[in-house]
Amino acid sequence: MVAQTNDWKDAFGFTIQKPGSIDVGTYSTVYPYYLIVDYFKDIGMVFEKDYSIIDPNNPASVFTFTFTSITTKDFKGNFSGNLYCGTELMSITEGEFFVRRTP
Repeated sequence: MVAQTNDWKDAFGFTIQKPGSIDVGTYSTVYPYYLIVDYFKDIGMVFEKDYSIIDPNNPASVFTFTFTSITTKDFKGNFSGNLYCGTELMSITEGEFFVRRTP
């Protein structure tokens, strides 16, 4: 899932890869799930930043997504964790998402 700001300068996205379906519950970067989480700031600018859960100069980041509702119309939930851009750390403590499914 990916969301962008109205001016297209920032984007946040995540992917959860696991066998079977994704159900209501909590998914974390801790095994057995494979998560990709990225936040792009100032897209297309010289000083564009890519914050990620994986950075070779930092310890592995723990990031958690909790799906509180999954229906035929939408997904709802919350997320928290740390993202790195080089030595810069971004901590997200109370993230929320609401995604409408497309037909």
